Amino acid sequence: MDPRIALSAVDQYNQYEMVTVRGKVIEQITGDAAEKHIDKLAKKYIGKDKFSGWYNGEERVILKIKPEKVFHMI
Repeated sequence: MDPRIALSAVDQYNQYEMVTVRGKVIEQITGDAAEKHIDKLAKKYIGKDKFSGWYNGEERVILKIKPEKVFHMI
């Protein structure tokens, strides 16, 4: 697997405000550990013990990224 990754996020109300992160994936988390993570977030943010927003066949994947370059534009 090629570990290089680029991730961009754009403000939905201002298309000129954005951030891009380029780097390498240093860890990939799947399975039970990833499901426990989303359940923890569901408890914190929506007060539910178990996340129920899955679509049939979906699998949660967490990628830990070591940033090499971050670009932000306002």
